[in-house]
Amino acid sequence: MTLDPTLPRARQGVLVLAAAALLAGCAAMSKSDCEKADWRELGRQDAERGQASSRFAQRAEACFKAGVNNADSSEYAAGHALGQLTFCTSDRGRDEAMAGQPRSAACQVPAAARAYRIGYDEGLLRFCTAKNGFDFGRLGGGDRDTCPPESSAAFQGGYRLGKELFDLNRRLERITTEQLDQRKLLADSKTQAAAREAASRRLGQLDSDESAVRRLIRQAERDGMAIAAPEAAPAVTRARALDLVVGTWQVSGVRFDQPVDLNRDGVSSNDAMSEYSPCSRDTRMEIGADRKGTMRYGANTAGCKAWSKAHDWSVVDAKTRKARYEKGQRIVDERAVVALQLRGSTGTDTLIIESITIDTLIVRTDLPDGSDSNSEATVVYKRVR
Repeated sequence: MTLDPTLPRARQGVLVLAAAALLAGCAAMSKSDCEKADWRELGRQDAERGQASSRFAQRAEACFKAGVNNADSSEYAAGHALGQLTFCTSDRGRDEAMAGQPRSAACQVPAAARAYRIGYDEGLLRFCTAKNGFDFGRLGGGDRDTCPPESSAAFQGGYRLGKELFDLNRRLERITTEQLDQRKLLADSKTQAAAREAASRRLGQLDSDESAVRRLIRQAERDGMAIAAPEAAPAVTRARALDLVVGTWQVSGVRFDQPVDLNRDGVSSNDAMSEYSPCSRDTRMEIGADRKGTMRYGANTAGCKAWSKAHDWSVVDAKTRKARYEKGQRIVDERAVVALQLRGSTGTDTLIIESITIDTLIVRTDLPDGSDSNSEATVVYKRVR
């Protein structure tokens, strides 16, 4: 197994261990192994090592050749399904995508496949950028063919530039090595006149080549700094929101556009979390795959009176309109947005999704501002694992 030079050492260590486990799982089964095989357990172990269920055929063939014909495909499949639930997590999918690895063939059970796919797609959004392409190329990493068409061009553009910089640096190393050799010839008193003259001419050519290559390296580095600049967050689309929104979300921040005095202590603040009581801060939003959900308040904080409200939810394309005045003229700005709508017995709450990742959901909505009305606020949710 060749480790990617761009991976952190900790992750390289994990991959080494994973590779060792896979190699162990690929060992041929002896007659004794086959006779005492627990096919359900073997399926579970193979899935937890990232082996596809097709591994059963290889194991069964090994046992057949050993004279043991006890392979049980249904037991193996049941165990493999259990192992997928452990292996095929969104965290693993994200990590493998960010390491440039192809999608695992092990994840087939719907619940496991969905979790892995969500993480993997999130990882691709982070991985398939010009910056990562440049970093892989400049450190000599191999080309990656995991990016979807919409982001492949950016990654490949960065990779080509990074690979050019890598090749230029290797070329500079060869030049400086040969320069050293030619200088040694010139410094050696035993070097014949003709060889000395040839070494002098070659050294002059190498010095010229060195200057040219260093100029190219500086230019490639400048281009790399430009291409590696921070990139915009992935755009929010209805499909992306539907993919990521299901789960349990804990409020971690609330910020009003205008200062509010929610605790009525005479001091106003934009930061609602400093205004809310501990019970008010304890808010969780549950979004179910069945399009049902629940808002829970105070359920996870000692001493709070817990209560909840149920809702149906949907993700819709919408538009927002905001008026502003410029040089005495009223201008209405219209913006296409994606909204999470929560429909309950008392009405519909609309949350404009500003950003959504596997871990964080940021929305804009109207909240009680301590007076008799509501005001716009930004709410940050963190996924509860």
